Amino acid sequence: MSNQYTSASIVLIPLTIVTKTKAYYELLAQAKTTLINRRHYLNKTNSKTKLSPHIYNLSSDKYNIFDYVKKCIKDNIRIDIVYIVAHHERYDEIGLTGEKGILPITLAKEFSDNAGEDGLNIIDRIDFFTCNSAYSGISKMESYCGKFARELWIQSNNKNIVIGGFNGFLFEDVKKKHTYIAPVYDDYVKKVRCDDYIVLFNYDEIE
Repeated sequence: MSNQYTSASIVLIPLTIVTKTKAYYELLAQAKTTLINRRHYLNKTNSKTKLSPHIYNLSSDKYNIFDYVKKCIKDNIRIDIVYIVAHHERYDEIGLTGEKGILPITLAKEFSDNAGEDGLNIIDRIDFFTCNSAYSGISKMESYCGKFARELWIQSNNKNIVIGGFNGFLFEDVKKKHTYIAPVYDDYVKKVRCDDYIVLFNYDEIE
């Protein structure tokens, strides 16, 4: 039997309530574009990682993200990155425009409780492809990503998972198949490739 290393990545849309409005379909389209662009980026970097073709919705999908995590454990597959696509328009909440958002402590508890110790052990990184998810104005650990990371590390006692986020507004370029970031919303003249400016959170930074 081959012991070749196998890995996967996931694009996740976390929502508490699914109201199929225009905003819902816009976010779904954004997640699908993120999926395409991430696959293109990984292929360009000669990564062996292949993204999962599934986009998960925590509140309504019959095929839940954590079912997929359990399948990866069974099949001896590591999860390199979970990409979280959502809007961040209210302080300390992410989700869908106009709906009740998800607090960082709530999302951390979802991962800790439902992925379990074995599930978290096969996840290397969780990247928030969400505008200003690493921004606080006080310190990076007070941002959405910082609070999520601290809660996940404490609740799960898993110190190895790295969290990633951004200071700025994300833009998915369909034609070039790249994800960019810019300091001003809807003004991408000064955009830069997001992979060069991602903010990483490691356990040794906990306050």
